[in-house]
Amino acid sequence: MASINKTGLSYYTIDTDRYQDRRIKRLKKSFGCQGIAVYDYILCAIYRVQGCGSEWDEDTAFDVAEYFGLKESLVNEIVKYCGAVGLFDATLLSGGIVTSAAIQRRYLEMCTRAKRTNVVIPEKYKLPNLPEKTAILPEEMPILPEKTENLPNDSGSSPNTRVIKKEKKSKVNKNT
Repeated sequence: MASINKTGLSYYTIDTDRYQDRRIKRLKKSFGCQGIAVYDYILCAIYRVQGCGSEWDEDTAFDVAEYFGLKESLVNEIVKYCGAVGLFDATLLSGGIVTSAAIQRRYLEMCTRAKRTNVVIPEKYKLPNLPEKTAILPEEMPILPEKTENLPNDSGSSPNTRVIKKEKKSKVNKNT
């Protein structure tokens, strides 16, 4: 049975342009698909267990290496490179923590979407300059007053008036 106070996530969002990120391109150029696979494996482990970061030690390196049939030294080199190019925070990585501002922002965003309350990033994973709360999601935006906007109609003569309501889901009403 699932825990009510689950920390990790069952899934996480991925940017569709992630392979256009120069840091990912550098990782692939230096380590091939093995580099990307290791990075992706670590992201899955982070989001699955803690959601916002993970310990990096010999046991973790072994788990990753064993999964892909790689040498632990290669896995450690890949992770170190990820820190050097900014995919992981280099300062925390030197202390045995894999995380990044992007990982933590995505974690907070996913928790907000899942309507989790009291989400806290543990101090050992916390990065400076990370906002405590994520932006308000569209479905949580306050209701704003109506405004009208004059639009030209199809014939080009008199304008149509369109009432724009900003509610939980935007609705557009055309009055002709």
